[in-house]
Amino acid sequence: PNAINAVKDAIGTLQSNPLKPELENFAMIGHSMGGLITASMAVLARSEGLPKPKAVMCVAPGVTDLGYMSVDLGDLSCMPQSALLLCLVGDRDQNVGDVDAKTIFYEADIPPENKNFVIVQSDEYGEPDLIADHRAPGPRSRVDALDYYAYWKLFDGLYDAAFHGVNREYALGNTPEQRFIGYWSDGTPVKELIIADSLQSLFS
Repeated sequence: PNAINAVKDAIGTLQSNPLKPELENFAMIGHSMGGLITASMAVLARSEGLPKPKAVMCVAPGVTDLGYMSVDLGDLSCMPQSALLLCLVGDRDQNVGDVDAKTIFYEADIPPENKNFVIVQSDEYGEPDLIADHRAPGPRSRVDALDYYAYWKLFDGLYDAAFHGVNREYALGNTPEQRFIGYWSDGTPVKELIIADSLQSLFS
């Protein structure tokens, strides 16, 4: 409820300014607990009077039940079917793992071609190491290839596809552009993203 109210307040403030928000182009992104809140807000957008999200990206979402607190994701099948959805996990995320990300991905009633489950792989071939742990999407002492080519490239591509119908290949579809993470200084490719359009395809 706090996050929903904060977004409503922000929209109200923006609407009172000369530069009006384009409410028809609304995207949601969140990391960790914010990833859960993002999914829940997408489910509740219509009933709560928020703009319908066209793009939703849940990065390392979790954990729904911490013992001392819990997050109710609601009926994930009520997430807008027209939305584009990405659920991302890191291969070395020991904090939240991938259970909640898989739940959001699996239960969101969005066509397979419009959603992907993404595993960001760690790579220690060169220096500095690229470690896809829980902190990788957040503030670090440095910006690295995971920031450029995984998290922000995917979101940039996702909202471009959702809002303008371009650059979809950078966000969805298991394309070379989507999987690409750059090169080490000697030209060796960095380990690509692992992309799935269904949980079954992760194990096939």
